[in-house]
Amino acid sequence: MAEPAGESALHEYIDSEILIEDLKAPTQEKTLYDTLEKLKGVHNVTIKNEKVSVQYEPVRVTEKAIIAAIQGAGFRIAEE
Repeated sequence: MAEPAGESALHEYIDSEILIEDLKAPTQEKTLYDTLEKLKGVHNVTIKNEKVSVQYEPVRVTEKAIIAAIQGAGFRIAEE
């Protein structure tokens, strides 16, 4: 029996770390976490020491779209 087309493809994931300015309060972290979890293709979101680590599927979402979502939620990306 054949698998459904969407389930048979191999998944490729990319790890990305993004520094966020002034990410101090737990409520801010929750807002950011919830924002990223809503994006299709984003997996394994971790936030620690003003750094967001995400694993994402590049065929479903781009790093540029992830950054846009972060900025759209009111956060500023820190320059490394």
